[in-house]
Amino acid sequence: MLNILQKILKRLNLVPCVPRHLAPNGRKADQSFKEDCKLYRGFEPSDMSPVDGKILTENIKFPDFSCNWSKYSVPEDIRFRIAGCENDGCYSVTTKVARFDSRATPVHDPIDKKPWYNYSHVEVRALRAGEDAEETIPPKKRKLTNSIKLKYREHFSNHSIIELDPIPTKR
Repeated sequence: MLNILQKILKRLNLVPCVPRHLAPNGRKADQSFKEDCKLYRGFEPSDMSPVDGKILTENIKFPDFSCNWSKYSVPEDIRFRIAGCENDGCYSVTTKVARFDSRATPVHDPIDKKPWYNYSHVEVRALRAGEDAEETIPPKKRKLTNSIKLKYREHFSNHSIIELDPIPTKR
């Protein structure tokens, strides 16, 4: 029932009950990622392999995918996003995993648009060869070869940790 209500609220653009700690409140972006920081990403049961319980490689978007930063968020907060649902699960990877092979880096990109504000919002964006993950804020929508994207997504899937199991829904 709540899932249907969330969809109606989204379509009507009504304010959801987003936790206060996710409100930007005038805070600026913070690019001080430590290697062991967690990046939380929401997922549905269909995003998991029924064989080994891992996140399916084909369901990992790269580059420019959104996460919540553990410095400002908890796993349950992934349910308070535009595509979120109270049944969603949450997996995480560390900043070190996200920076795999110097291919990408997390960029703190707070969302300050009501009703779906989210100070913890991060995008993992692609780096070019020679760019420093600690000092570069790469732009969105960089083009990569399919083989690079696949290698990155496989690494991401192999190192993801389920933080919050999804709740199966009845059909």
